[in-house]
Amino acid sequence: MIDLEILNKQYHLTLKQYNKASTDYVESLKHNNSTSLLSPQLLSRVSTLNDKLTQLGTQITSINVELEPTLQESLKDAQLSNETLKLDLEELNVEKEKIRKAMENIQGIKNRKTYGSLVTESNYYGYVIYLIITLICILGLAILNY
Repeated sequence: MIDLEILNKQYHLTLKQYNKASTDYVESLKHNNSTSLLSPQLLSRVSTLNDKLTQLGTQITSINVELEPTLQESLKDAQLSNETLKLDLEELNVEKEKIRKAMENIQGIKNRKTYGSLVTESNYYGYVIYLIITLICILGLAILNY
């Protein structure tokens, strides 16, 4: 894989050089009506770069052909992994909703417990007050009867 990356970089760099050399050659032909001594040198440069591009392209194609079965297998594995991941995510979202509902239920129970405690304490103090009043009344009746 590293060789393929290096070859691709070399190919693209050489392609830029080739395009520049081709442009330079065409420009030299326009300006000098093909009588310039520079034209054969530029044409030679274009030819050399063309040969190099052809060689690099052939190497890249050869490596791609060799790697194709491996890449196809990797692609199948990645697709299978992706499908499994999608199913897992769906399941996790369902579980997340269950967890959210359970948290709401727990919070509701806590709220009811707190409210129940407040009602119980409120009722407790009410009964204590009634008991004190009742004792005062009984005491008052007892004092009146003596």
